Amino acid sequence: VGDEVLTVTPGEVVIIPAGTPHKVHNPGHDVAHHLALASVRSDEMPAHTQVLDDPDAPPPSGTTNI
Repeated sequence: VGDEVLTVTPGEVVIIPAGTPHKVHNPGHDVAHHLALASVRSDEMPAHTQVLDDPDAPPPSGTTNI
């Protein structure tokens, strides 16, 4: 992350600040899985963004359920 090299183990979380250069490298022989989440600040969310806090709410128009 940036100029720092981190070694992480399964279950650890790394928070990468916006705009920070980073890459993932797996030096082992086992398959590595990682989950990347990205977000914008709430004040930058487009007006058409729907916060899904109601599981029964219909999807926004123009979207597809997967």
